[in-house]
Amino acid sequence: MTDALKGKTILIGKEPGQGRLLIAIKGMPKIATLGQISSVPNSVSRCKPAEGVAHCQIEVDQAGNMTLTNLKAQNVTFVNGTEIMSKRIDTASAITLGKDRFGINVTEIINTAQKILTVGGGGVGENIGTGSGPYSIKHLKNVWDDYSGSLKQIKIRQKNIGLLASIPIAFSMLGGLIAGVAPEIRSFALVFTGIALVVMLIGFYKRFTDKSIEETEQLNEKFQDRYVCPNPKCHHFLGNQPYNILRQNKNCPYCKCQWTEE
Repeated sequence: MTDALKGKTILIGKEPGQGRLLIAIKGMPKIATLGQISSVPNSVSRCKPAEGVAHCQIEVDQAGNMTLTNLKAQNVTFVNGTEIMSKRIDTASAITLGKDRFGINVTEIINTAQKILTVGGGGVGENIGTGSGPYSIKHLKNVWDDYSGSLKQIKIRQKNIGLLASIPIAFSMLGGLIAGVAPEIRSFALVFTGIALVVMLIGFYKRFTDKSIEETEQLNEKFQDRYVCPNPKCHHFLGNQPYNILRQNKNCPYCKCQWTEE
């Protein structure tokens, strides 16, 4: 281990989009990926260096000692077969991540982190060794259309539920008006009040069973995994900018590779 790695924190997790193992050093712009596409199971949490998010991290102190820490309560991290939250490790430690027990090699992680330090510089989230392209972004139009269309449907459903909630108020007011102005047809007032009660119960049921929040979270996660730079050495999430705006950019803002719509 080089002295340059001492005092550093190495973030480890699943690469968003391509499912490789992603390695980053906290506070540094460069990242690196290990393994084949989709080689890391879903039980390993994603690594988002810009947000400080990862499945786990290795802290290297000034003496070169390493401490592995599980970063989320819902994660599971094992050292030598025992689940841990934080534990001192060395290069001989057997580390597995997630319920699928995905194994990582400490020496390989350290070597990769040292390579990140050697490369240095670059933009935030830039993968070391990225290419120039050009890479087609044509498929991203469908990704954006699917995302924006699904999000619109969720918003329309939420709006309709909100409108449904206002109907009982209108029927109740109408029933009260009839009862006050024309007592001889008070039976109609009771009908309107009954309708208001039924609609109110329907509205309560709709709100109680509505899964808009969960669906939106799942939709956003899927979108973030798919709306990424087509460069296989980058695959950085391209944000929530519409495809029509994205296509005006001729290259990736992160790895600077060239784009084409062919």
